[in-house]
Amino acid sequence: MEFIRRIYHKYADTKLFTILNDMYMNGFFFANIYANYKVRKIAQKKNAHILPIKVAFICQQIEAWNKLRSVFEKMLEDKRFEVVLIALEPDEEIGQGNVYSLLKKLYGKYVINGSDELQSFDLKGWKPDYVFSNNPYDQYFPKKYRSGTIAAYAKNCYVDYGFSLSVTTLKVVLEKKYFRNIYLFFAENDFVAEYNKKRYKRAHRCGDRKTLTIGYPSFEFFYKQRISKKDDRFTIVWTPRWTEDKKLGGSNFLNFKDQFLDFSLKNQDIRFIFRPHPMTFEHFISIGKITREEVDKYLDYFRKNDVREYDKQPDFAESFWKSDILVTDYSSVMIEYFLTGKPIIYCDTGAVLNPIVKEMCNGFYIANNWNEVEMLIKQLKEGNDPLGELRKEIRVKLFGDDYETISQRFLDALYDDFKHIG
Repeated sequence: MEFIRRIYHKYADTKLFTILNDMYMNGFFFANIYANYKVRKIAQKKNAHILPIKVAFICQQIEAWNKLRSVFEKMLEDKRFEVVLIALEPDEEIGQGNVYSLLKKLYGKYVINGSDELQSFDLKGWKPDYVFSNNPYDQYFPKKYRSGTIAAYAKNCYVDYGFSLSVTTLKVVLEKKYFRNIYLFFAENDFVAEYNKKRYKRAHRCGDRKTLTIGYPSFEFFYKQRISKKDDRFTIVWTPRWTEDKKLGGSNFLNFKDQFLDFSLKNQDIRFIFRPHPMTFEHFISIGKITREEVDKYLDYFRKNDVREYDKQPDFAESFWKSDILVTDYSSVMIEYFLTGKPIIYCDTGAVLNPIVKEMCNGFYIANNWNEVEMLIKQLKEGNDPLGELRKEIRVKLFGDDYETISQRFLDALYDDFKHIG
């Protein structure tokens, strides 16, 4: 696996690799036909309309669990539903381990260790009506938990693990090889919803697939975790991207990592929280841009100084709510941060943003280099935030102000779908 990863990262930007990867991720002709057949068959399958509705959740990236957490927890309280949560341990490149132990502490008997081959749980035999996964990359899953396998006996549902920001990354995060197996897609906004409907026009028209825009569950979970800031020090969160590839958003990690350390040394009255994308270090090590020893040395700076913090907790909510500003590359986490109403310094890498994020940018402070980042930090630290009211207006316009009923909408949508099948 390590050899394959290195080959991927080394040649990912080449034209030939891009063509071959697009072909693979779009799915091959006959496989796509078979997938469409399975989705249509399960969509038209008659059921007895007997409650409870059985819903399975598969979690492999604990960092992305907050996208579905509020929906799962709401189902635990609703007698119309019976749920199970299957925990899979991830490849080190895509997330942190200990998924099973972390989820078991939260939900006890409802959690199944899907990575334990000795487990007797049989998902197909459990006969779920719907299955949610929080990771669209089937290649990391055991075969029995892949979307194509599940599509033969249950309705696959999906919520984006990251809010889509760019036109160019849609093909990657909504790859057909995975989405050809999805019956019900809960899109995070109208732009993404229309993209999915257009590529499966006939299936949507016939009711074999559905795409709904009823809210993003991560908003509900994040908003319910809001806390008052207790530290008097001005606090910055920095969330650099994992790759310099402009098609995938671009990164300023290598450009800014030393400047941020120097800045924190010179400004001991500022607290600095470093929260890189989980794939950052492995990616840059794989392509030879940094060594593991250099990463360890870099992180040592955070262990030896209380004004710096390396945040590797599964959830980012606490860091976000106790901070004053976010400095970020292209990253879906800036959507949740936007809900706080606090300033965002967006470090532009040339990513082609979709219309939703373009409008959000009117409330961002845009930086094209480190000097501009430093200047904006000093300005905001002094309380000079001229975009504050505009950010609030944009937030309400784009996302509304009712975040606490999103999961209930999900449950009602599944119940409505269940009632009308068969």
